[in-house]
Amino acid sequence: MSRKKEWYMDYATHAFVNFAALGCPTRQQHEERIRQGCYQRYAMHEPSYIVNKANAEVLSKEPLLKDIDAVNRVLDILHRQNKDHIIAALQAVYFAYPKGKPERGVIVSRVTRYAIDCPASTKAVYEWLKSARLLFAQIRELDTNGESGKW
Repeated sequence: MSRKKEWYMDYATHAFVNFAALGCPTRQQHEERIRQGCYQRYAMHEPSYIVNKANAEVLSKEPLLKDIDAVNRVLDILHRQNKDHIIAALQAVYFAYPKGKPERGVIVSRVTRYAIDCPASTKAVYEWLKSARLLFAQIRELDTNGESGKW
């Protein structure tokens, strides 16, 4: 039996993993981190040049900043809806050891481990993760109805 994989799954999964790899920042925190990096790299230049470079770099990172903002909004919405079990599943599966894209086998083992620890069925954990990915996609205004996906 094969499952139909929603096209936005990889994008949303990557956004959650990347968010954790960055240290779970807010949009403002990451924007400031980008600016500080520019200030350090271009310290020998004129202040107006540094500010322009920092603004350009922040603008170039807008998709990443939108992903960070969307993940934070997902976590906030889930918390306000008393769905902390979904947040815990996200943390156990996507936020654990967030270096690089986790392979499918790694995700399966994390889901299984979390289901045992929770306790819940693995099917329930997958549904929770799917609901978080769908919420992320809706917040990011991704086309979740299309077959091939539209970013």
